[in-house]
Amino acid sequence: MKKYLLPESGNFYKANLHCHTVLSDGCLTPEEVKELYKNAGYSVVAYTDHDILIPHHAELSDDEFLALNGWEITFTEPEVHPIRNVKRVCHMCFIAKDPDNVKQVCWFHRKHFNKNEDKANLADEPEFKPEYTPESINECIARVKKAGFFVTYNHPTWSQEDYTRYTKYHGMDAMEICNYGCVCLGYTEQNDRVYDDMLLAGDRIGCLGTDDNHNKHPGEITWDSFGAWTCIKADKLDYKAITNALANGDYYASQGPDFAEISYEDGKVTVKTSPVKTIGFSTGSRHAGYFGNFDGTPITEATFELKETDNYFRITIRDENGKPAHSRAYFLDELSAN
Repeated sequence: MKKYLLPESGNFYKANLHCHTVLSDGCLTPEEVKELYKNAGYSVVAYTDHDILIPHHAELSDDEFLALNGWEITFTEPEVHPIRNVKRVCHMCFIAKDPDNVKQVCWFHRKHFNKNEDKANLADEPEFKPEYTPESINECIARVKKAGFFVTYNHPTWSQEDYTRYTKYHGMDAMEICNYGCVCLGYTEQNDRVYDDMLLAGDRIGCLGTDDNHNKHPGEITWDSFGAWTCIKADKLDYKAITNALANGDYYASQGPDFAEISYEDGKVTVKTSPVKTIGFSTGSRHAGYFGNFDGTPITEATFELKETDNYFRITIRDENGKPAHSRAYFLDELSAN
């Protein structure tokens, strides 16, 4: 029986899941961000200012635009790394799965929290003491997930983190396979290898495209909006419908092309796309597939036969300009589940 890995029904909603405003180090107000992204065809923006959870859902959401509540946390290495000559960091975004969940956990006094503390809902939550250790980071992940947040791992290249660091973080829901804001800063923030490293380390996580926009350079090549996004498939543009789709992995990351269908039947995966130059399948091992026409004419479909020894597969498509889109990883035991 054919199994749809991206849901057969529903609509795709274009989303930016990493965003900064004047409430931290961005240049636009939350209202200006809404106008900018809504006019560009986006349906969803997660407001993830540094250090503090300031909810925007109630004031900004309408029938055509959904504001998700969230924030971004920073863990900083205490000393300058002797080879990299910087302090490494770990950044994560936390997106509330429920619009009424506005209590901030794992808060601590830092620059942008301090200037907005009067807006924070801390209740009786004690201050968190972050340390740049896997133990502290994993404790934070566990606490915010228990509190009802979707956890994403951000821009590992800009953060100067490598395999020895990020493979020790566990429990995150997704990672940024492309962070466009960091691309605009000159970093190669195309994190395919990082994603496979995390998957092979045992973490079943998705992959996102995000802008991480600060909007500091309008009209310049370094303008950091509309370069990478996540397409979420859900029944309707509703807060819980969107966050449930995120939790279920019903999305893909893109910088250009689109997935129309990903399905499985009789040991084979079929993907249907917008017109693309290539379709690639990878499994984290040497079993892979690559499809396209030698003359460069576009294709819109490919089928890949899995092996019993495959652990997972994921798909990367590229358009005529080389712009990619990435499916999340699908594990073989998902294919037989009801």
